[in-house]
Amino acid sequence: MTLQEILTLDCTQCAVPVHSKKRLLEQICQLAANELSDSNPTDLLDSLLNREKMGSTGIGNGIAIPHGRLNDADKAIAVFLTTKQAIDFDAIDNKPVDIFICL
Repeated sequence: MTLQEILTLDCTQCAVPVHSKKRLLEQICQLAANELSDSNPTDLLDSLLNREKMGSTGIGNGIAIPHGRLNDADKAIAVFLTTKQAIDFDAIDNKPVDIFICL
């Protein structure tokens, strides 16, 4: 499976005006919920937040790869966002993040 197969134009946004990690994750979950049948943004957000509790998905150089899993999901999807301004995401290099690829 390639990123091209799971990333749609509807799940891509640039220069999103968010200022916090939680608001960014909420935006991601809203887009993802529109693509997944029988899921809602709250379940998706819980999945992403639970993963973030284990350790930040900010990999450095302004990039984060938030990801989560739903037991009842029938397919994988990706969401790609850039933010208008880089936000604190607890990345491993302690630098703000402005590129997000969510699975």
